[in-house]
Amino acid sequence: MNNGPELSPGTFDRVTAGRPAVKVWGAPAIARILGVSVDTVYQLAKDPKSPVYKPSGYFAYRNELEAWLRTKP
Repeated sequence: MNNGPELSPGTFDRVTAGRPAVKVWGAPAIARILGVSVDTVYQLAKDPKSPVYKPSGYFAYRNELEAWLRTKP
């Protein structure tokens, strides 16, 4: 059992501030983080507003994914 403070978006931001950007490689790994299907990741890569990139393979930065997820209902 964790006796630390409740994790809120503000707390999360303070805990992760200054952490180096971590690249997540591959549509399956991105899908696991987002909780979506691989096909959805392929669709997201087509949207210039999403943090999923496809220059030569799919990748994303974990911190960008986390920030993008915070904007979703």
